[in-house]
Amino acid sequence: MRYKIKNAMQKMKTLIIDDRTYVGEKYQTKFGKKLNFHAPETFNEKLNVMKIDDAAMEVSRYVDKYTVREHIRERIGEQYLVEIYGVYDYFNREIFDRLPNQFIIKGVHGVSMNFICKDKTQLKYNDLAKKLDKWLNRNAYYVSREKQYKNIQPKYIVEKLMQTEDGKSPDDYKFHCFNGKIEFVSVASSRFDDDYTFTNYDPDGNILPFSYNGPPNEKVSKIDLSAFKQVVEALAQDFKFVRVDLYSFQGEIKFGELTFTPFGGMGLFTPESFDLSYGKLFNINSKKSFFKDL
Repeated sequence: MRYKIKNAMQKMKTLIIDDRTYVGEKYQTKFGKKLNFHAPETFNEKLNVMKIDDAAMEVSRYVDKYTVREHIRERIGEQYLVEIYGVYDYFNREIFDRLPNQFIIKGVHGVSMNFICKDKTQLKYNDLAKKLDKWLNRNAYYVSREKQYKNIQPKYIVEKLMQTEDGKSPDDYKFHCFNGKIEFVSVASSRFDDDYTFTNYDPDGNILPFSYNGPPNEKVSKIDLSAFKQVVEALAQDFKFVRVDLYSFQGEIKFGELTFTPFGGMGLFTPESFDLSYGKLFNINSKKSFFKDL
C-alpha cells in the first residue's frame, strides 16, 4: 500500500512542477549549470530536452524489456534473445514456487529494477514479494520525467541467469549509436559486483581517454568488437541516437536492451569536453523524436 501511495504522490508532483522545471533543476544540481533548452548542444542537454517531449513516447515499445523482444525477433532473430521463464504483472506464492534455482528478474518499465538470484534456497518469499510490490507500483516517468516510460504497464520478466565460470555477470557491451553508426562503446564488467568497471572504447576497440559515469578498468587494452557490428547497426539504423546493449556469453551474442536516455541524461563525462563532442553528432532541431528525420 505504501508504494501505491508513494507513486500517487510522485504523480501529483507532476501537476505542481512541470517537466521542464523539474528536469532543469535536476540538471543544474548535477552539472552546476543551467540546461540550455532553447539551443541544447551537449549530449546530455539533448537527451534531457528529448526525454520530456511527447515524441519520446514513440519509442516506448523499444524500451519495454518485454515488448522489444518481438522487435528483436523481426530484426535480427530469436537466437539473440535470452530465454525467459515468464512475464507477470503480479506476484504470489505459486509464481515463486515455479521459479528455478537461479534466475534474474527485470522490471520491464524502467531502470534500476534488476534482481539476481543465484540460490533460491537462500531466498525468502516475503523479501522478494516486497521488492516486486515496489517495482509494480513504480512509474519511472514520475521519478525522472522520461516520457518513453510513462505509458508502459508495470510488469517484470524472469530470465535465465547468465554467469561466467567464476559466478559473475558476463560483460555488458553498450554501443552508443548516432544516426545508425557506432561512435563509442562502454563495456560494463562485473556489473552487479563490487569490482564493477565501465571502460570506454572507440568502434575499433581502442580505449578512449575519458570516463563516463563509472570507473574504467585500468588493466585492459584494445578489444575486438567486430563480431557485434552487424547486429548493432541492424538495431540502431532507425534512430538519431540509441544505446544498444549486448552480452557476449559462451560464444554467443545475446540482446540486453535498447536505451535512449542513458543515466536519464545525467551521465558525467570526465573530461566534460566529450559531452559536447558527442552532442554534436546528432541534430534535434527539426523534431524531438528519437527516430531519424524522414
